[in-house]
Amino acid sequence: MSDFEQLQKELEKFGLTSSQAKIYLLLVTHQELRIQEIVDLAKIPRSSVYESLKKLFELGIAEEIVEDTHKKIRPYSIGIITHGF
Repeated sequence: MSDFEQLQKELEKFGLTSSQAKIYLLLVTHQELRIQEIVDLAKIPRSSVYESLKKLFELGIAEEIVEDTHKKIRPYSIGIITHGF
């Protein structure tokens, strides 16, 4: 099992779904991503990415950054998770 998969399993113990954990870890790894980049990297359908991001926003562990012509998603640090759960 890779480090990424191990971290994903740990995040799932906090109540995140597999998709939510995977997306969060991709965000942490890349600092910020556009929706299409998340879809491509996670290999998750776009509609599922939106649903997962909605939950990450609700949990307060990711934020949407609106720029002139596009949106990017940025994670909050992993340390926040321990306080949020």
